Amino acid sequence: MVRHPSLSIPPGETLLDVLRWRAEHQPEQPAYVFLRDGISPDTVLTYRQLDATARSIAGDLQSRYAAGDRLLLVYPPGLEFVQAFWGALYAGLVAVPVPPPDAFRARVGVTRVQRIAEDAGAAGALSTNQILELVRAQGTTIPLEQWVICDASRPDSTAQWTSIHPLPSSLAYLQYTSGSTSAPKGVMVSHGNMTAQSRCITEAGCYDADSVTLSWMPHFHDYGLVKGIVQPAWIGRPAYLMSPLTFLKRPLRWLEAIQRYHVTHSGAPNFAYRRCVETIAAEDRARLDLSGWQVASCGAEPIAHDTIDRFAEAFAPAGFRREAFFPAYGMAEYTLLISLKRESVAPTVLSLDPATLERGVVSEAKAGIAPVRQVVGCGAPVGDTRVVIAHPETLSRCAVQQVGEIWLAGASTPGWSSPIRRPCLAVRRNRSVKSGWPEPVPHRDIGTIRRKLRARLARHFAIREKGRSCGPVTSGSSETVKSLSPGV
Repeated sequence: MVRHPSLSIPPGETLLDVLRWRAEHQPEQPAYVFLRDGISPDTVLTYRQLDATARSIAGDLQSRYAAGDRLLLVYPPGLEFVQAFWGALYAGLVAVPVPPPDAFRARVGVTRVQRIAEDAGAAGALSTNQILELVRAQGTTIPLEQWVICDASRPDSTAQWTSIHPLPSSLAYLQYTSGSTSAPKGVMVSHGNMTAQSRCITEAGCYDADSVTLSWMPHFHDYGLVKGIVQPAWIGRPAYLMSPLTFLKRPLRWLEAIQRYHVTHSGAPNFAYRRCVETIAAEDRARLDLSGWQVASCGAEPIAHDTIDRFAEAFAPAGFRREAFFPAYGMAEYTLLISLKRESVAPTVLSLDPATLERGVVSEAKAGIAPVRQVVGCGAPVGDTRVVIAHPETLSRCAVQQVGEIWLAGASTPGWSSPIRRPCLAVRRNRSVKSGWPEPVPHRDIGTIRRKLRARLARHFAIREKGRSCGPVTSGSSETVKSLSPGV
């Protein structure tokens, strides 16, 4: 067995091997618990129940679809999605989690589902009766006869299931990017990517035999899927899940659940910590005990230093330690996690000279200079992750302190479901192959390395090649620094 401090990971090449081992050796251990209102458990799934349900779903799916077919998973928050996800993988299919349409924005939601279905080449979908009727009411061109209702009312099809043993290179699921600046793009995550990323998160994330996780992040987002659902199965510890709407309606419920269920690991984007500070009353904070919260990860959007300061100060009386903040840098294009702050140290905040940044060089601001850019450290690259900073025009390797594109490599690097039709990206990939460097990724973050500091400066920065723009310029490109990551 691969052993971590007080934590044993069973043998196996894929998460399916790990899940089956847990079903046999720790069958009554709670795997997932859904908190319907953010307080009381609505449903509890043990590893025995999860394995049995996944086999039953897989048996039904194998009778309908061919191995390797791509299957949309269209579910509201809850354990039905978890069961469908593992059931699809048990069947040898490729899961495609998508945001479920809701009644308030039905047309937009259904259109998005249709676009993803077309891009993925989906053979069908798993969903609920309620969502199927909502989609049907919109008059969509999606072939709904290929949708399978997979909820609590489905029959047991375990006897029809044929066990599969996918290779690490086999495709497990498609993770679609948000599509906030362009059409959603599918990231092809293999079973090997899943195990590699799980190892990285385990080694860097301070997990042990007493760890308990909680996530309210959407299950169709890489943060919610990998950290909230996949990672707990890898380490074999209970995973509490709650709806994003529960948090948005009452952020206090998140922190109350952390206290009630002795949660050690729970994370969220910057806005969530800010929302807690701004909406939770002093008398409610006084009743909290957050002393057991060991890893409060923060990622998925730029991290503001004042958010860390305000949250740490506001919840210090509740036992929250500033050292428990773990700023992170990640993206679906790398399965999830790229870098993470290390344990036992407080988050690093540096003041940078904006004038030198405008010239493409990073340096700390001298005393008395104003204004300055304050940035938050996002830790060291995890596992086998390699980083190269490349000049956006010459494609040469940048010197220390120079700003360039962040190119990544490691066992967590997935592929793409459809060609990324950008000549500039093809040129960059050819350069990376010839140089033995990590590959560029299509989002084109820019950053720098300085004294073992890696800075991510902007997302969707416009790269110009022979006078032609290869991508959109967004608001991110006009902001000087998004995050800073020590230790390359």
